[in-house]
Amino acid sequence: ARCIGTTQAYREDTGARLDSEHDDGRHARHANCLTHGMIGSKRSARRPAMIVVAEDDRDLRDTLTELLSREGLPVLGVSSGHRLVSCVAESLIHPETFGRIALIIADVKMPGISGLEAMSRVRRCRVETPLVVITANPSIRVEHAAAAVGAHAVLKKPFKYAQVAEWVRRLVPDPRV
Repeated sequence: ARCIGTTQAYREDTGARLDSEHDDGRHARHANCLTHGMIGSKRSARRPAMIVVAEDDRDLRDTLTELLSREGLPVLGVSSGHRLVSCVAESLIHPETFGRIALIIADVKMPGISGLEAMSRVRRCRVETPLVVITANPSIRVEHAAAAVGAHAVLKKPFKYAQVAEWVRRLVPDPRV
């Protein structure tokens, strides 16, 4: 069973080849189902934990990234659900170089797959990174879907930065851990 379509998404987004992949496309190990055992390993603990902001609106993504960075937090902005899945895959496959993801802030509606679908794929591999969902169109359906993928909060756009900062403080008390 596939946990995430990460191998394909990772190759599509980066053009890179995974270490486990042979030149003819065969896999040395089952790379479609990422090993979650790397989380919390000694190697991943060397780098400070980071926040990933998945938002297709460049201005909002850049603003959130900049404001969170000013607070001393490493932040990575991505523009799609596929890139979010690839980012999580990279953090699991290469924690020593990529680092650990401490929090994901994801928009619901993005090109390709939605932020909720991306998180559903991530959760199938038992990755329990805290999640805050942002949306311009809140509804009971969005609330239920967010809860189903383990979201801690759903913030309605436009929101105040203080709301995001409060959830970051709650969910990432010490990003160095």
